[in-house]
Amino acid sequence: GSPVMTYMDDVKKWNSVYVPPTDRNFADHVCIRNCMSKDLGLPEEDFDNRTAIEKFIRDIDQDFSLVMILEQLDQSLILLRRRMCWMFEDIIYDNLYWSRRMRYRKRDVITEIRRQNFIEENYADYLLYNHFFAALLDKIEKEGTDFDLELQHFKRINTVIGRN
Repeated sequence: GSPVMTYMDDVKKWNSVYVPPTDRNFADHVCIRNCMSKDLGLPEEDFDNRTAIEKFIRDIDQDFSLVMILEQLDQSLILLRRRMCWMFEDIIYDNLYWSRRMRYRKRDVITEIRRQNFIEENYADYLLYNHFFAALLDKIEKEGTDFDLELQHFKRINTVIGRN
């Protein structure tokens, strides 16, 4: 199997044998568990403390009125545009670079056991992501019927401009 699947077969084992760099210049840039939560300020000693994680997520929810989700990038950008009173030109992006050069081909199967292994070791990130993904969908739903029209319009504009 692939190295990623070998890792996912026994996440705890591989995380336990990992030796982080001792060079202080790199130590803060290394992450193998709960990387999103760590970047947002969750202390490593709270990675397995559900009460601390839930408080951490509530605090972030109070600090940020919008958390963008990559899998919902266009929708996130429309929400951001509306909140910032921006024009479409402010949120146009070029996705052709990635689509041409970084074609992902799913070769390995992420079994339920692999998924659970990963979630167990990255529980804070799992809760963080799911909370803000649901919050984003809720915000989109509250935007009204014109949101979908605006989203489709933006996708057309972004596709045409990205080709030039």
